[in-house]
Order: sequence, then C-alpha cells, then structure tokens
Amino acid sequence: MGSGRRERRWHGAMMAPDGLTRVDIIVPAGTIRRFSTLLAHGFTVDVPSGITVYELLTGCLGIDPGIFEKQSQTLLHEGRPVDDAVAHRVTAPSSIALSGALPGLFGAAFRKQGRFAPMRHLPVCPGNQSETEAGQIGITVKLFNTAAEAIGTDLLERGVRISVEVFVDFWKRHLDDAPSPEIKIRIDGTDVATADVADRLCSGGGEMFLTVSS
Repeated sequence: MGSGRRERRWHGAMMAPDGLTRVDIIVPAGTIRRFSTLLAHGFTVDVPSGITVYELLTGCLGIDPGIFEKQSQTLLHEGRPVDDAVAHRVTAPSSIALSGALPGLFGAAFRKQGRFAPMRHLPVCPGNQSETEAGQIGITVKLFNTAAEAIGTDLLERGVRISVEVFVDFWKRHLDDAPSPEIKIRIDGTDVATADVADRLCSGGGEMFLTVSS
C-alpha cells in the first residue's frame, strides 16, 4: 500500500554553469517561499548585450508576462526607475530590481507611471542606449516583497546563480539546525547533513548554483 506521500525527487532540469558548486535542496511542500528572501540579495544571469529589460525578465528568466505586469510596479535599473521595460536596453553589467508597489511617498515616486514620476528628473541610465555592443553581459537581478513571492518559487525550482557568502549566512541564520528528515540537500551530487552545509561551502566563496524544490 502507498503511504499517501508524494515521493520527493532531486531537481535535475538545469545544468550548473562550469566551475560552480551546485547545491540542490528538497524541502517540504509549501516551504520553498522561505528561500525567496535570498533573491533580494540578487542572482546573476548572463544575457546578450543590448537586450531589453522586458526580454530579460520574460524571455531569459521565463517570467509570465501577466505576472510581470502585476509585479513590476517598481522597476529599477542601477537604482533608477524604468518606465518602459520594452524600450529600455541593457548594454553593460549592472543590476535590475523588481518589486511590487512600495508604500508611501517613496513608492509613489518610483512607481511606474506613478503620480509623482514626473518629479524624478533623473538622467537616462547608461544602459539605455540605442547602440549596443556585441557579447554577453552579467546582470544581477533582485526581487523584493510580492515580486519575490510571486516569481521566486519558479526561479528557485529552475535554478539560480547566487553568492555563496549570502547563502551561507542565510543557512546559518535559518536552517543550520533544521532536522535532516525535513530538508534534504546535495552538494555537487553528494548528500550532506544540514549541520554540515555551511562548513562545506564556506571555503568556496564566489558564486554557486542553487535549486530548491519540493
């Protein structure tokens, strides 16, 4: 007779970039969102120079256009608002932040087509140029609040490149003493006890490839 519990399988759809440590985590159903806070620190994606912000987020990252529309009330490139994601191009390594609507005057000022948007008078971002250079560039994408909640689970299941230091700090603060039967983890294909994860990763530094599934 079956136990009624769905067998949990290791995620294997995405390949880790060459040279990066791969960390695969299986968690109880419904708890992947706990890891979504990691995405506020940023994850890296390599994209063609000259790609638009819209193409990057919906094409390269696979974010559903409908969800993007709802969760991109605040969209920043290098800290400056992007009002037209379809036209705004990224031509140099930089960061993009995506958030649902932020509260108060700050949120009103940075919200796309917000009431106070004309008051910003910010210069055009260096990445928003008509002429682009060929080649790949690394972009750091950061997701906050409702955007991380709505999009984070799918991204984590497919895999993201994140800082080893950020992950180890998160693990020590939240999961270092988690019971092993509840969370299963593999590092480069080898099963690792939850209490040993930080020690295994601390010496690495740089980036790692993370998947989280249930």
